[in-house]
Amino acid sequence: MTVYADREYFQRCDAQDAVPGMLDSYRSGHDFQGTDEYEPIGSDNSLIATGLPAACLASDPNTALGVLPSDADPDNPIRVWNIAQNSCEATMNWQFDQPEHKRLQATISHPGYLILRLLSFPAWHLKVNGSQISELPSRDDGLIAVPVPRGPVDVAVDWTTTSDVIAGRWLSGIFALLLAGLFLMERRLRNSSISQLS
Repeated sequence: MTVYADREYFQRCDAQDAVPGMLDSYRSGHDFQGTDEYEPIGSDNSLIATGLPAACLASDPNTALGVLPSDADPDNPIRVWNIAQNSCEATMNWQFDQPEHKRLQATISHPGYLILRLLSFPAWHLKVNGSQISELPSRDDGLIAVPVPRGPVDVAVDWTTTSDVIAGRWLSGIFALLLAGLFLMERRLRNSSISQLS
């Protein structure tokens, strides 16, 4: 059955998605094309360009970043961004860049939006100049667009534990305790029935 399932149902990776292809991309410093498995609901991460900066200042939160090159593969079109496209009025890098904690400080010339190279998942907690940002404009590509004022800006982005995860942990703990209690109760009942028989 395993051999049959491997032959009939196993989906082989494309060359660029297999381990050797991904290692080549990683070692050359190129970006990876995303997969819809991890895109936010209602977004299309195939619209995300490769080569994006950490943050891009734009007047419109829906500014398109990147273009399809003229030699793009029609079966696998990948948008590419570069500074010469002028889609970003300014670009910034993270001053502190850890997977779950990121910080950016900049002086913004006019009110606008910082389009971050982060997907807008509910667990991201954003603060601008110490104030929590809860309402964000949505983008078709799923990237986060943060409204920023003119002047000095301090953006903090932290991955947090959402309420559904906390509820799941509590329920798992409660059911583990109930299961342990049931095990102990069955053991006592079994021991008492054995002692009554003897």
